[in-house]
Amino acid sequence: MGGVIRGTGTLNVANITFTNNGTISPGSSPGDLTVLGNLLQGASGILEFEIGGTTTGSFDRLIMSSGTATLGGTLVLAFVGGFAPGLGDTFDLIVGNASGGFGDVQITGLAPGFLYDLAVGPGGLTLTANSDGSFVPEPATALLLGFGILGLIAAGWRSRSFRSVGGEAPAVLEAEAG
Repeated sequence: MGGVIRGTGTLNVANITFTNNGTISPGSSPGDLTVLGNLLQGASGILEFEIGGTTTGSFDRLIMSSGTATLGGTLVLAFVGGFAPGLGDTFDLIVGNASGGFGDVQITGLAPGFLYDLAVGPGGLTLTANSDGSFVPEPATALLLGFGILGLIAAGWRSRSFRSVGGEAPAVLEAEAG
């Protein structure tokens, strides 16, 4: 069982190889986490990136300023804020030396069917969209949208039922305060 490293700043592990068997989530929705030293992503480790746009600063990054990120475990790509990537969009998620690969990749916030490529090497880890993504709202957002639609339907039903009384146009009621 591992802990969680989340946020921006610098993780100084220059004299050791830091093994992640927990969760590393760079950034502050979004932001950069800089690592000084080597990072080994263990088999049970999770590396999570939030992606809310295509420009630097709109998605999380792990900056390997010295050392190498040896990848393994699970990669989580969380598309946030209604953002869906387009064909050809690229995201440099790890900047600096990276090697290895992930045992599992999980994508949240997009409909199934999103195609992508992950390139790992001396430049880091780059995600490239090989298809357009379709954003899927969070359950709470979808629930609010559903209630809104039901409210509009109910308002329309009440309006139509009032107009049909006696075949006349709707009456306007006025009252004076006093």
